[in-house]
Amino acid sequence: MFFGGDFQLWKLHTLSDYMDVSISIIFLIVCARIGLYISKKRRTAEQAKKRTAKMLKKVCKKDGLLLPLPLELPNYANDYMLLLWRGTIYILRIFHWGTRLIGKATEKQWKLVHASEVRTIVNPLIEMEKDLSWIRQQLSGSPLQYLEVAPLIILADNFSPPILSIDNEAKPYVITYYQLKRWLKSRPDQLIGPKCTHKEIITQVIKIS
Repeated sequence: MFFGGDFQLWKLHTLSDYMDVSISIIFLIVCARIGLYISKKRRTAEQAKKRTAKMLKKVCKKDGLLLPLPLELPNYANDYMLLLWRGTIYILRIFHWGTRLIGKATEKQWKLVHASEVRTIVNPLIEMEKDLSWIRQQLSGSPLQYLEVAPLIILADNFSPPILSIDNEAKPYVITYYQLKRWLKSRPDQLIGPKCTHKEIITQVIKIS
């Protein structure tokens, strides 16, 4: 079968038949090119962060909170986000490019791959250690001192669902955008001290930002 219905390629007899097929093929090619153009246009750090924030707000609703990112964070960058979710403050690092991520928790460098292109990056888990320590230090002695602080790497390339080629030690801290919804819902509540209101949390974070 070709293009659905009763139409079969070997049944083409007239010029009109061939023109219909040609027009259909051209239409599919144009649609594919438009789709690829839109995908590339949205394949930016800004768009990846925007998609991620939208998903976080949709899933977390009133139970979670996107926090102001402290300017004093050691590795402050535009691809960082700060999330409070179920008793843990997560420092998020969003990668907008790469359909495959290769790395191990103890390696100094990781690789982002798409097709034949390979980009080497500093291991984000190692790079974020200073940020985690800084946040913990700022929370020490405050109403938020009982909150856990953890990293979360999100591979958010919209070209196709990325593949994670990472070791077991790194797996708890690395996900794709497509896994984010399920990951959020699977998190246990880590709070081990007295609970704080969102207002108290925002007030404290603003103090350190």
